Amino acid sequence: VADRAVDYSRQAAAAALAAYAYEDAVRHYRRAIEVLDRFRPDDAATRCGVLLKLGEASWQASGPSAREIFEQAAAVARELEGHRQLAEATLGLGGRFYAPTTPDRPYLQLLEEALRLVDDDDERLRTRVQGRLAEHLMLVDPAAAARLGGQALARARALEEPDPALLVVAMLSQHTALLDTHHLEERTRLGRALLTLARRCGERELEALGTHWLLYDLLEGGDISGALDAHTRLERLAGELGQRLYLHSSLVWKRVIELLGGRFERAAQLAHQALNIAEGAQGEGARTHFLAQQLAVVRDRGRAEKLLGAVCRQATGGDTLWSAAVELLEADCGEHAPARPAPEEPLATERLGDLPRNVFWLTTLAWLAESAARGEDRARAEALHALLAPCAERWVQFSFYGSFGSVHRHLGLLAGRLGQPRAAAEHFEEAVRRHAAVGAPALEARALCDYGEAALCGRAAGSARGARELLDRARRAAEECQATQLLERLGEADRAPVPA
Repeated sequence: VADRAVDYSRQAAAAALAAYAYEDAVRHYRRAIEVLDRFRPDDAATRCGVLLKLGEASWQASGPSAREIFEQAAAVARELEGHRQLAEATLGLGGRFYAPTTPDRPYLQLLEEALRLVDDDDERLRTRVQGRLAEHLMLVDPAAAARLGGQALARARALEEPDPALLVVAMLSQHTALLDTHHLEERTRLGRALLTLARRCGERELEALGTHWLLYDLLEGGDISGALDAHTRLERLAGELGQRLYLHSSLVWKRVIELLGGRFERAAQLAHQALNIAEGAQGEGARTHFLAQQLAVVRDRGRAEKLLGAVCRQATGGDTLWSAAVELLEADCGEHAPARPAPEEPLATERLGDLPRNVFWLTTLAWLAESAARGEDRARAEALHALLAPCAERWVQFSFYGSFGSVHRHLGLLAGRLGQPRAAAEHFEEAVRRHAAVGAPALEARALCDYGEAALCGRAAGSARGARELLDRARRAAEECQATQLLERLGEADRAPVPA
């Protein structure tokens, strides 16, 4: 009787999952666990198998206990000395790689252990574990991540019996391992190919996750039209799947698109909707993600001084990305920056070239460039210019939080600081052109403002009259999207004396 009850519960759960009824699937798997606890408490192998399925369904249902369930499965697997089950539980513990923030070193150790224990001839499981390890290594050791991701992809392609779903998983892992901006072209091709394969084999969740990451690729490459098309697909998939993860993804990318269009009020509404979804799912770091989203707004809409304290708290412990954000906000606040405890030592100029080339590398350098362009350290400006120059064609896409526009603007600021007025003007003009071409009025206004201010003080080629015309254009663009903070800055520029 117990055997039949467990089998019926498993079959009912599978049927529920096929109908995207995730909560029903969770209930059926929990019923199977209850039967096992009552009638077959010593059947650890079956219990472990059901726990693995329950954990997977709980992730899909955005249940708060999914991680705890996989921890239970891992504990049972260790008792059984079941290396395969332990590897499956370890994969489940990580959920789906979606919103990287900081390295999860304990989880990396679990993945390394699982990879050591998986049988060499279990090609499919080794591929999945190796791919997941590559994803999480991206934040720590991007070169090792790319190597492992490539090995996992090669293994998936070499299977005697093709497994399209596994191939998509391996392609996603390699895509994540290549999030360094220098791999953009290769990564975009890989992203498009995996989406084609995911659609062909009916893997809708993998298609949604792949679309999430392709949006990042397209925005980093400045392909706003392509990003709009990709978002339309993601929105449709999220609605069909009904999972909070993809509903959240659709909302946060919609917010990025609204910000690009200068629609700040709509973007604020979407940010709060996304926060509600993340907190409803008890997502880790929901508030940190919300804070990160505000960084892309305060420069245009103000309140940088109110955000600074929270960003400083994130920067404790030497986190380079958040330390760069502190420098950026303090430069924006100027004399209005609130008092705070003595900051940690900034990243030494000679160590800039050692920053891990991961998903946050370009964002970190772009923020440091803005503060360096206003500072007195010429060597720092030179080092940053040398690192950013090969990335001139990129856009600074801060994960799925917001776009900081064309790298040409940052190179214009640095060139001006380095006494290269003609190069500065060329970079600023290119940034203005690109921002205007995609209908990004706030980014266009900022580039025009930077250009005009630089021309006024001789850091960019141009006459005083031309500089005033640039500032007038900046004001019109800022008024179009009500970029109040930028309008205040433009007012100060109007009052600035024109050099003789």
